[in-house]
Amino acid sequence: MKLRVLNLALKHLFNAVVLDDVLVVKGSRVYIAGQELTKGHHNSLKQDHVLLDNCELYNLTKKHLRHQAHKKIYNDAVTTDDIVFGKAMLHNLNLMSEFVSKFK
Repeated sequence: MKLRVLNLALKHLFNAVVLDDVLVVKGSRVYIAGQELTKGHHNSLKQDHVLLDNCELYNLTKKHLRHQAHKKIYNDAVTTDDIVFGKAMLHNLNLMSEFVSKFK
């Protein structure tokens, strides 16, 4: 319930992309961008999730992008736009992680 309220606030107050814009799960059906996934495609994405979890390049990319976003927010920010951009980058990284984690 809390996540749904947060998504609603982000979507309507800040015009941000939220997970519900991309991925919808209704019972056993999964939709990406409005198109239902076949069982085979869904299973393939589950296997890809395992590969991503073990992929050093993916994990290093996430780690260092997150670090750079924090650095821009807390150390290098000169204007409020710098902070907002860093926060938006963190939001996008979290969105990617949430999207991938839905295929565990």
